[in-house]
Amino acid sequence: MIIDTQHPEDLGRDERLRILSDEFDIRGVTVYLLDVIPLLEMAWAQHARPGPPEYRLIYEYALRRVAELDNDADGGITINPRRVNALLHRYLKSHNPRGHLCRLRRLAAPLMFDQSDAATNAQQRQRLLDYCLDVGAASVGHYPYEAHERFGAQKKALFREIAQSLDLLAAPSCSAVGAAPQPAAPA
Repeated sequence: MIIDTQHPEDLGRDERLRILSDEFDIRGVTVYLLDVIPLLEMAWAQHARPGPPEYRLIYEYALRRVAELDNDADGGITINPRRVNALLHRYLKSHNPRGHLCRLRRLAAPLMFDQSDAATNAQQRQRLLDYCLDVGAASVGHYPYEAHERFGAQKKALFREIAQSLDLLAAPSCSAVGAAPQPAAPA
């Protein structure tokens, strides 16, 4: 049975996992690497094929994620590096998988950060968002570029879409880092 993955909002966890397995060939421990999907999207956002800078950042993120999972599970989750390579190779070497990756992200987003610890989820989301910026900045279609072209309109739009899909824009928070000092109240 094929489910409409264009509108996955109402699907439960088990149905999402079944679709990932049946339609996207993502199953078993590979499911733990779903958070690389937005990075792959960013790599493809503005030009024809991701290059070495994007590859390095995405592989770095994936390997860091594997080590983190292994550590958190005290060795209980082992992801073979061949699985990491196979997943990334599938999408980095594809012929323009943008639509496919978008559908995959929309289906997988609720599964990416479903730990019981909200602080861990928030930290992982923020790291993913930071890497999305890094990958987007690393992928430049042409040189020289104007001041606003390094992170062009397509990448900016995709970045906002990814952030929204991961609930990063749903509840903005303020940070004191870099905030201007507040003037003293008159006495």
